[in-house]
Amino acid sequence: MSGVNTTNLITATLLDSVLGNRAGTTVKASVADLAAQLAASGAIADRLNEIDAALTGVPIVLFVAGQSNAANRTAYAPFVAPPNLWMWSYAGSTLSNAAATTTVGNFETGSALAGKANWGMMIGARAAIDNPTRPVFVVNISKGGAQIAQWDVAAADPNMWTATLANIPAALAEIAALTGQTVTRFDAAFWWQGESDLDTNTTYAAALDALINRFRAQSWFGVTTPVICSGLSPYWNTDLSVMNKNIRQAVSMDASRRRFVATSILPQALWDASSNYIHMSGAGYWEAAKLAWDAYANGIGFDGVGANWQYDPEDTGGFVFGQGKPLDGYLIQFVKDQPGSTIVAAYNPSTDTAARAKFQARVAEKQVTLECDPTLGARLVSTDDYIGLIAAGKPLFFCNSPNADNQTSATLLLQIGGALVSKRVLVGAADSAGTEFRTLRVQN
Repeated sequence: MSGVNTTNLITATLLDSVLGNRAGTTVKASVADLAAQLAASGAIADRLNEIDAALTGVPIVLFVAGQSNAANRTAYAPFVAPPNLWMWSYAGSTLSNAAATTTVGNFETGSALAGKANWGMMIGARAAIDNPTRPVFVVNISKGGAQIAQWDVAAADPNMWTATLANIPAALAEIAALTGQTVTRFDAAFWWQGESDLDTNTTYAAALDALINRFRAQSWFGVTTPVICSGLSPYWNTDLSVMNKNIRQAVSMDASRRRFVATSILPQALWDASSNYIHMSGAGYWEAAKLAWDAYANGIGFDGVGANWQYDPEDTGGFVFGQGKPLDGYLIQFVKDQPGSTIVAAYNPSTDTAARAKFQARVAEKQVTLECDPTLGARLVSTDDYIGLIAAGKPLFFCNSPNADNQTSATLLLQIGGALVSKRVLVGAADSAGTEFRTLRVQN
């Protein structure tokens, strides 16, 4: 009970929340009245001792932002808040646009959190359960329906950037007052947003990348703070798969400090039917919170995103390497925006006569290989009876030699047999002293 007499333990509001868990108890105006209540109720004393012990550990401080799936606070009777969990009271979805910009919250705990579900709060609960001797503080600045543009510095109300800058210093100051420990930055950040940005999806990845970098420039965020980005629902009546590609693309832009969480793996039963499955149920948020917390704390999660590449399991089944999104019909794409040529190369530096560099296409037992060796150069090799070129209104085959001297020719050789003296047909064009001529020669 040492914490009751310290100024850095619990405010009257938090005590009221704690005591509100016990029927017929309230916070009295005087310490003597409070002491009398505690003496009569061992359960209350035990509860306060738990909080006292929790507050002596090094705080875990988590930042959460996004739109409705980050902001929602729904009823969920099974949830009991761990004694070492505190949640910032800012609730943007219940505020007008103007109020969402200016409102500053405070921390709540105990009964104020019981019986409710919120993705960020439940991430904090997972953290609190895993770290019972450390206080966990969740600062969630989110608002339903907010596009990513609302985090722009000069956005109209609700200006979520302004709201964030107003709430973070207040939250860190209250953490210091509660724990007696100075906290200067967040341990991790969690982002769930994008459902409202379908019409701006071509610029979303760049916008999310820029926002995370702007967060990172703040002293309370830090250069090493990891960012966990949640995927969107696969069950809504509007296809959100393009937004998941965009979020993964933003993660791939800084894969060493960002991670994607595939909420699409969670079954439809965990999503809320009344919202047409765009939001989750309380049980769903609990499971989604575990995915997010495990991605940060335990390195568990979706491995289909890396530095400048991503895999799209839910829509195209394709891979893209470079800053692009997987397109339907392509298994592998290589994307590089540059003024010069973009080259995909298979390079074998060996000069051995058996050395080869190959690209192969195969269907069942049929295959064709583009290969190069150090003696004869490049060729197409097919296991079938022919190699066919298919085009619509365009030349099927073009053989070009770019030099313009009189020793240059562009020749197509058709040969039967493996030796140079075998039967051959040569179709070619040449430049001799500036006068072009064509030739068709059959060697038998």
